[in-house]
Amino acid sequence: MIHIVDKAQCSGCTACAASCGVKAIEMITDRQGFKYPKVDPDKCVECGLCEKVCPFKPGFHYTASPLHLYGVRLKSASELTRSQSGGAFKAIADWGIKNGYAICGAAFDKDFNVRHEFASSTDETERFRGSKYVQSNLDRVFNEILLRLRKGEKVLFTGTGCQVAGLKSLCQHKRIDTAPLLTVDLVCYGVPSPQYWQDYLAYIRRKSGNDIADVKFRDKEACGWSSSQSSITLADGKKIFPQRNFYNPLLFRRSCSECPFTSFSRTSDITIGDFWGIEKVRPEYLEDNRGVSLMLVNTDKGNAVFEEIKSDIDWFETDKQTASQPQLQRPNPLHPQKDAWEKAYASKGFESSIRQFGIIVDPNPIRVKLGAIKQRITRALFKK
Repeated sequence: MIHIVDKAQCSGCTACAASCGVKAIEMITDRQGFKYPKVDPDKCVECGLCEKVCPFKPGFHYTASPLHLYGVRLKSASELTRSQSGGAFKAIADWGIKNGYAICGAAFDKDFNVRHEFASSTDETERFRGSKYVQSNLDRVFNEILLRLRKGEKVLFTGTGCQVAGLKSLCQHKRIDTAPLLTVDLVCYGVPSPQYWQDYLAYIRRKSGNDIADVKFRDKEACGWSSSQSSITLADGKKIFPQRNFYNPLLFRRSCSECPFTSFSRTSDITIGDFWGIEKVRPEYLEDNRGVSLMLVNTDKGNAVFEEIKSDIDWFETDKQTASQPQLQRPNPLHPQKDAWEKAYASKGFESSIRQFGIIVDPNPIRVKLGAIKQRITRALFKK
């Protein structure tokens, strides 16, 4: 049976729980808000499948290096504006809906929890757009995907590299035909816990004296694509720009520091992310600050999709050296204050800890004004 001794060796992908035919495994939240598998020994039949499907085990099979690497940007100016980067996900999701796929991606619920959900129309996939720098809730999602695949239904799954690896490993060991499955993973920097995220939102509500209407982890419309500035729109319509962003390596899951999926050896059919360094090869894409996506086409299946979305995108081929970025070379190292942060958080709570460790997120009045100016300039550029 699976037993997590070193938390750095579990990404919380839920593949082990989904593999258990007797439902002996439950994903339990620890004091930091991250989920880990716990086995009920009275139910366990010692089949060992939960250990076999784990994508963090040594010798896990990866795909070969990408067949092709591209810079990608939607041709539609309005859709590009609404996309976090160059709109690669939008192009793939639209293709998926057109070809009868159920799209499974990360969305905010009404309380801004991040959950993987299913969509069967273009309108429904809108909630999957935009970065969500929080670990998503995958409870029962893999089981639903297996059920759909057994029925011969098509599924397009988007998630982090560890999530895609867990799903594909699960399908392999459950002997599920993956011909109807298309997988898209993201170039991932690491994931904070859902608990930290909700603590952060509660902090913002208390400081502002208002409820939250919308969240953007990177506000492209207000600050441009190259900015990492987040924004929060309050219920009264005011938009605030936190002085420091919530997305901080100190808050990442421990497994992110030992992630085996931070290389050009991918587990998905297609990998998407931001094309950082675009100014070296296509400076005009940076000048208008509208965004451009990096797309790694890793399999023949992924290549077939790319060929069919070409008419909706502007694209150019690139190479590993040009497209390389830290999370395609190595994982983020464990923050040197990680142990101290976890102890402080467990004993003092979120607000006290973020001040102690310098993760101050109070809205900055000057930044609010600068953000408003950037928003007007960016909108003017988008209209050109």
